[in-house]
Amino acid sequence: MRRRSASRYGVVLLAGTVGCAPIISAGRPDRPPRRAVTVSEAASALCIRSATGRDQPYREELPGAVTDPRRAVHLAGFSPEVRRVAQAAGLEPRLAELMRDRRARGGRPSLTSLALRQAIEAHLGSLGMQGIAVEFEAECNIALIRQTLNELEGDDRSRQFALAVSSLVIGAASAAGAGAWELAGSNTNGPLALGIAGGSASALLAAASFLPRRRAVVFMHEHNLLTPIMRGTDPERFYSTFVFRLLTLPSVTAKPNPRDRLLAEWRDLMDGAIPARERAQAEAVLFGEGGVYDGNLLAVRRRMFEMLESTIDGLSRDVDLLNTAVHEALDGAS
Repeated sequence: MRRRSASRYGVVLLAGTVGCAPIISAGRPDRPPRRAVTVSEAASALCIRSATGRDQPYREELPGAVTDPRRAVHLAGFSPEVRRVAQAAGLEPRLAELMRDRRARGGRPSLTSLALRQAIEAHLGSLGMQGIAVEFEAECNIALIRQTLNELEGDDRSRQFALAVSSLVIGAASAAGAGAWELAGSNTNGPLALGIAGGSASALLAAASFLPRRRAVVFMHEHNLLTPIMRGTDPERFYSTFVFRLLTLPSVTAKPNPRDRLLAEWRDLMDGAIPARERAQAEAVLFGEGGVYDGNLLAVRRRMFEMLESTIDGLSRDVDLLNTAVHEALDGAS
């Protein structure tokens, strides 16, 4: 009977030590989970480097591709890859008009061509900065998440140390108590029961120190750069028009466009890191306005931002390609 009581005490002790894993949930919780870490919304807001919304700079509607054959003929000197970037930037109509004017005048400049070139140069100069703004926001989010994960890791190390010390203290105390009781000449099973209970408690505490603990993290992010990528539209204009177009326009080759490649990487990441039973809820948190994370899901979000940052950085090559092609065409015409 005493052994069963000691065993039952050990189970209760282990359950109390490890605790129940918090459940991931989407949306702002009415009451933060006990001992939850909260990511500062003010710090998160500081990551946003450009104003969002249709009326903000670089968020306006841009012209599309030139489809009129009589105008498109003036773009024949540009490769499909260059034209894709020019279309994303809304530059195809101006480029076609400039090349038409230069060709009509035998390469001699005119007021019209000079004005068009100046406008194109100014537009080209803004493209790189638009990508850099997204990279900065992604890197800022990565740093914010890394800081939170480090806090969780530090707390867990402290918990493991406390449990290990407690295990040693309880084990030593119970052994000493049982020995003293036995030396006192006890005729009962008390010393044995005390030794078993103390040993069990010590072993359970030691085991608990190695068990990972899922701790809740409240992280709200109404401005979520991951959301437009997942759904394929950006009505809030979190991204500049050019950057989102460059991510989502169809590729001119058989390869997927940047958004499709990024989504494939995200899905592989989630398949390997998120249990199937939690997948729907996890996606609602990741691609929504936030909610309650655990450390694992927060690490997934950090990795997603790292992949996004890498993708945006890759777009800089497209901007360089367009710059080079335009200047070679204009200087060659001269």
